Amino acid sequence: MQEYHPTGETAIIIVPPRDVCGYADHYRQLYMPDMVRNIEPHFTLVYPFAPYDLLGEVEPRLAEALAACPPRRLSIRGFAVFRESGVLYLRIADPERVLSLYRAIQAAFPEYPAYGGEFGEQLTPHLTVGRFSDPDELEKVYSELAVQRLYIGFDVESVVLKYKNDDGIWDTWSEVPLLGAG
Repeated sequence: MQEYHPTGETAIIIVPPRDVCGYADHYRQLYMPDMVRNIEPHFTLVYPFAPYDLLGEVEPRLAEALAACPPRRLSIRGFAVFRESGVLYLRIADPERVLSLYRAIQAAFPEYPAYGGEFGEQLTPHLTVGRFSDPDELEKVYSELAVQRLYIGFDVESVVLKYKNDDGIWDTWSEVPLLGAG
């Protein structure tokens, strides 16, 4: 049996409940099948995060940074696209409910900005369900899906600290609870 090793890459994500993951995976199987086995459907809070070798050290700081954050309800309200990168995603109704977690993490870990700081405060929380190299195909699929009137709500009670192995699979280091009073 082959042994896999951490690559050093890590991330902090929100993982929806199983039924929501099942819904997202239907589209991921169609539009990005190569990623389905690598990581579950998710909303990225911070990637890249601290190097794998530092996770034991930073995890307590992460728990402390999120301890005042209350659990929250997220609502998926439809599909959207990032045309420039060919990404189809599920969008949430109130991005602030994710961005407030991002800001709490950034306040504690300014050295690890999401996406290397590429988007700054303009980060758009999303759950990727497709990747397209052909802009026309992306537009066609989006046009077909955009007519759906989605309302998928779920509660977020923790965030997940993940690390990537050299086989491309992301494993869970820990779940960090949101303990604040709502």
